[in-house]
Amino acid sequence: MARAAYYVAQNPEIIEQTSIEDIAKASGAGEATVIRLCQSLGFDGFRSFQLAMTRELERERVLLLSPDPAQETQVQDARLSKIALELETTIAESAGRSDPDRIKELCHRLRRASRVIAFGAGVSNLCSDLLAVRLAFLGILVHVPRTGLQAHEIGDHLSKGDVTIGISSGGLSQDTVSLLEKARSRGSHTFAITTEPDSPLGHAAATVIELSVFGGWPKTGSARLLPAMALLTEFAALQLEKDADGV
Repeated sequence: MARAAYYVAQNPEIIEQTSIEDIAKASGAGEATVIRLCQSLGFDGFRSFQLAMTRELERERVLLLSPDPAQETQVQDARLSKIALELETTIAESAGRSDPDRIKELCHRLRRASRVIAFGAGVSNLCSDLLAVRLAFLGILVHVPRTGLQAHEIGDHLSKGDVTIGISSGGLSQDTVSLLEKARSRGSHTFAITTEPDSPLGHAAATVIELSVFGGWPKTGSARLLPAMALLTEFAALQLEKDADGV
């Protein structure tokens, strides 16, 4: 599996046009191993992995073909410029993928919820904090569990009328998935905020709000989801303010 993963990482541009047989042969791994690799990354199989890779490569081409000349002259370090462009694209892509009606549904349920729980593992927990702090100024209190164990224990006491929000970039966090599954079974309305709607987290939620993270596969600890989450949070806050004003 490591050989297959290394081959894919070193040759991403050919994945969209090659077959599973070719990858297995070139990497020295069996076809079954390539499939297991795709599944370990949260995909159903090679085809869904291939489609996701194709999408990411296309987005990369768009960025490279559409540089910002002004920014190129202002930023002296090319790495800073590249990260800035990727974060800008993350926000733009998220704006395009997010369904306003689903965000309005979230706001509608937040206003009427008995309790609101938002949880994410690792850096995604910062996204939960961002949402909680912003909503606190609008009179909506959001409880943010700090650990998977705490989230699990809170899930035992959820009920109809509560809102549970799970946040995970790739939608693979088992603690977050387990919380949504438990919350949904107890009647709480569940929302997933993720870049991968067709993921375990997406399948566990009643409503999925899709965001985007531009660039390479996020490294552990990467905060690339935060700009997209800030966009979602500010839009939700704007909607809540309009609702309060009767607009």
